[in-house]
Amino acid sequence: MNEHSLHLYVGNKISTYFGDAVVRDTACGGTHRLPLIYDRPKKRETTFCNVDMLIYRDTVKVIFEIEEADIKPTQVFGKFLTSALSRFYEYKGVNKALDKSLLFIQVLDNIKLKPKTKKFRQFEYLSRAVNRRLTLQDKTIYYRLFSMRAGDERSMNEIIKAVESFLKK
Repeated sequence: MNEHSLHLYVGNKISTYFGDAVVRDTACGGTHRLPLIYDRPKKRETTFCNVDMLIYRDTVKVIFEIEEADIKPTQVFGKFLTSALSRFYEYKGVNKALDKSLLFIQVLDNIKLKPKTKKFRQFEYLSRAVNRRLTLQDKTIYYRLFSMRAGDERSMNEIIKAVESFLKK
């Protein structure tokens, strides 16, 4: 199985469904990193993180972070917080502000988990802890956590529905 099979699976499905508005990093089948920055101009010190995928129109509306290796709470929240605190996406002439109303989709790979693990319950607590909606700085962030593996069509359809519903707002 590919080292980034979940990244590629989610990346291909979202890109196919939402088209040109989707930008993917290399793990998701794209061509470059997706830096989120706090302040312009983009410099190393203003770059907070690189995300796996995003959807933008005039502004960045949806951020995807997919974790296949480390699904501990510190890793999960670290990715969320650095993205949430960022204010812009900037790459080679493309400059987009993060929207004031933003959807953050976190996909955690559950392929290595045993059926009776407490991790699934922990994922529910993580999701509740973020409260599905968080106002941080000057934006409202809607948070959705999905636990799945590559090929999980049911979960993929739930992700697509969540994004579709959010973008209709």
